[in-house]
Amino acid sequence: NIYTTVCYRDGSKRKILKTVIKQDAYWVSKKTNLKYPVEFSVSIPGEVIYKFKVNALFKNCEMQSSLANYWEGAVSVTGSTGDIPISGSGYVESVGVYL
Repeated sequence: NIYTTVCYRDGSKRKILKTVIKQDAYWVSKKTNLKYPVEFSVSIPGEVIYKFKVNALFKNCEMQSSLANYWEGAVSVTGSTGDIPISGSGYVESVGVYL
């Protein structure tokens, strides 16, 4: 299940169970041949519709360990909530998919 936690300026949070994520671009590790999403679109339907793009600031952020390989890194966020433009930054962790 995909869900989103929306954090508001006043510090309150709301968990939203209906979230649609479309992966727009990938980065492929030359070391492990794993494919990681580094750009994606997010839509959160509801009384206010949130739509935004998430883009990795640096694509080559694969972490390798004996337990698992994964991608983690800083992202930029741009989009809208209703008619109001939004922008921000964030952090994403993602497991890869073998090609």
